[in-house]
Amino acid sequence: MAMAHRLSFEGFELDLAALELYREGEPLKLPPQPVRVLALLARGAGQVVTREELRRELWGDDTHVDFEGSLHSCIKQVRAALGDDASSPRFIETLPRRGYRFLPEVRSGATRPSRRRGWLLAALAATVAVAGLFLSGMMSASSRRAHDASPEAREALLKARYLLNKPDDGEPTSLDAAERYFREAIDLDARLVEAHEGLAEVSLRRGLSSGALDAYEAAVASSERALALAPPDEPPAAALFSRAMGLWYGRWDWDGAGESFERALAQDDELARAHHWYAYYLSGLGRHEEALREIERARELDPLSPAIQSDVGWFYFFAGRYEKALAASRRTLEIEPRFVLAEDCIVECYLALGRKDAAIREASRFAQHSFETLDALWRARLDSGRGPYDAGLAALRLGHEDEALELLREAVARRSLWLPVLRVDPRWSSIRDRPELVALEREVGLVEPRRER
Repeated sequence: MAMAHRLSFEGFELDLAALELYREGEPLKLPPQPVRVLALLARGAGQVVTREELRRELWGDDTHVDFEGSLHSCIKQVRAALGDDASSPRFIETLPRRGYRFLPEVRSGATRPSRRRGWLLAALAATVAVAGLFLSGMMSASSRRAHDASPEAREALLKARYLLNKPDDGEPTSLDAAERYFREAIDLDARLVEAHEGLAEVSLRRGLSSGALDAYEAAVASSERALALAPPDEPPAAALFSRAMGLWYGRWDWDGAGESFERALAQDDELARAHHWYAYYLSGLGRHEEALREIERARELDPLSPAIQSDVGWFYFFAGRYEKALAASRRTLEIEPRFVLAEDCIVECYLALGRKDAAIREASRFAQHSFETLDALWRARLDSGRGPYDAGLAALRLGHEDEALELLREAVARRSLWLPVLRVDPRWSSIRDRPELVALEREVGLVEPRRER
């Protein structure tokens, strides 16, 4: 028996399949990630949903995402859509340092599923409701293709999707378990496009979190298999995106990555993460106006994302437009006052504008620690455990050029997410002509000119 994918409460209706919220039948504007937060809270109505549960269910272990800022932004957007007041809540109660509780009674229009299929159908609903940012792109395409697979293959695929964003709870991890079910689906039906997309997704996540080359290569292989199986006139955008990222970070194949980014966006212009990463790609090539257009499109699709808004500031910074970068970074702090990437950009802009005292004040305010000098700030950053790219910049500011280059070599070995902008990052300008830096740029694929598109 079919299970309804709608929850209702106090005049609102939440469509889990479409990730849409309605009030008295009228759709409300709410981006996908806040809808997923609302869905997770509503499904646990009356119970405390901890911040850790929200992080693991919706953001996973993606260290590139500022979880605290993103969650705070999502909760604010949900409250605004519901007309809720944090100081006197009717819908979402905040439990300081713990999490949130959804207060209204929630009703489901579901018919009772059979006992044999019950958990699986619930898993499908939960997957659609709480899947992370990467999975959302895969879901829209997969719903058009899985109906041709055998029931057993579909069941394995549903389990894989569900587990892909579940928290780790011992051995094996949820990511490992998701991979196992994707492979089971392929064993049952080798032509199941979504299963190959899923394997690409698993591998890409591993690559982004670890920098492992074999993970990126696996993402490329699985995405290319999905593309080979899909209709030629309907390539899945999610597979194209995974291929682009795998080619880019795994092989530093800029031309191949750019082509796949463009094909992904031609197939699905609403794939916000593809616009975001393609903007980063273009910025690294010095194609600043194109990068700014792409990041603005990403912001249009996800207007309250601190990560996207912060990168608006950074792309202006890399273009040498420091006043605009300052303005964009301040807007990020209006969305999320503790977003570290935006604060770093503000400090860097002040330094580029020759406003040393303002940079020290800003860094001290954000760190809640008084830095008397810039050297004190750089020493603190060098000792803070930041990644090797940031640590290398701090070493360079302290005058330790050889140490900075050694840290940058480590960043290249670990596939630091900053590396694509190495050549346009003005913070390295004092050693731009050193042969060691030129060699590292060449290793990242940034010396030979890339073809224009």
